[in-house]
Amino acid sequence: GTPLTAAARLGDLPTARLLLARGARVDQPALGDGSPLITAAAHGRLEMVRFLVAAGADVNQYVKYDETPLINAARHGDLAVVRYLLDQGADPNLAVPSGNRPGEMRSPLSMAGNPEVADYLRSRGARR
Repeated sequence: GTPLTAAARLGDLPTARLLLARGARVDQPALGDGSPLITAAAHGRLEMVRFLVAAGADVNQYVKYDETPLINAARHGDLAVVRYLLDQGADPNLAVPSGNRPGEMRSPLSMAGNPEVADYLRSRGARR
């Protein structure tokens, strides 16, 4: 991954601020780690997610094999991150190809890690 992705994984806001101030790209993908926002969402780092979105991260960014921020938050079962991403414009129906299984599509609802997240996604318009 990238240094910003590592900071996102750890929830290290001071390092993330420094890296962005020094020119790190907020949406830089890294195969296997997604992007900083995907990684922060996957690890339930709400404050980092907020920081990255405020810095311009794309809430609907797709990275092959690593999906989207919302799919990762839903899989993790983190309702607070799911709510925030949806409030910031994440598409609850954005389905992306599974990198491992040709023809398989993954969506936030299909990957929801618990019933509470699945119910909330449905309440926000998720249909698949």
